[in-house]
Amino acid sequence: MRVHHCFSEEPFSKDKFEYVLVKTLKTSGRTASMAPRCNPGHDAKYFN
Repeated sequence: MRVHHCFSEEPFSKDKFEYVLVKTLKTSGRTASMAPRCNPGHDAKYFN
């Protein structure tokens, strides 16, 4: 997230944050999925 703020003038959106979060969780061996794009109130899902 720090890299984004250093090199980008646009705000860090919820979609971008969830993409990074899900990618990081999957890389660490956990299961996660993106929130559906049709409902902005939903958040990414994480499964133990």
